[in-house]
Amino acid sequence: MSLPLQVIEGIFTLRGDTCVVSRAAGDDVDLSELLTNLLGKTLEINVHHFPFDLDNTLPGGGSCLWHGFCPHGHREHPGWLFQQHLSGVLTSPSPGRWCVGGSPLDLSKMPGHQGRLVLMDEVALQEPSTTEDQSPDALIQEASALLQLLEGLQKAVKP
Repeated sequence: MSLPLQVIEGIFTLRGDTCVVSRAAGDDVDLSELLTNLLGKTLEINVHHFPFDLDNTLPGGGSCLWHGFCPHGHREHPGWLFQQHLSGVLTSPSPGRWCVGGSPLDLSKMPGHQGRLVLMDEVALQEPSTTEDQSPDALIQEASALLQLLEGLQKAVKP
């Protein structure tokens, strides 16, 4: 089972043919494994370079770990940050390749960079329901319950 919202940030690397995110907590996230579990789901995906400590004097604001030899564009354009936003059904046209809504998910510019991947599924994308009973009686009952809660808190704080 997947979570409706996942935020994965860390250092992106390649292990074999798969992109892996090494996180500060010490655990690694295999993006192929994660995405395979979400195949066929409607998602919104954001992936981007993300400098943990912004330093505008460094390539990618400090997100680039290639030390001046970045094959993804920071050598020529040090201020550039990769960012991609996709929405739609996640598919995999071939092993290790991913598409969202028919557009390719480009993880190729992430290895060697600090970055963030944000995944939201249909549950996270749903607007909150406002079908609650908003009648005057319901509002009075809710206000009464809050008043009782506040009175209880006041007694606990000021015995």
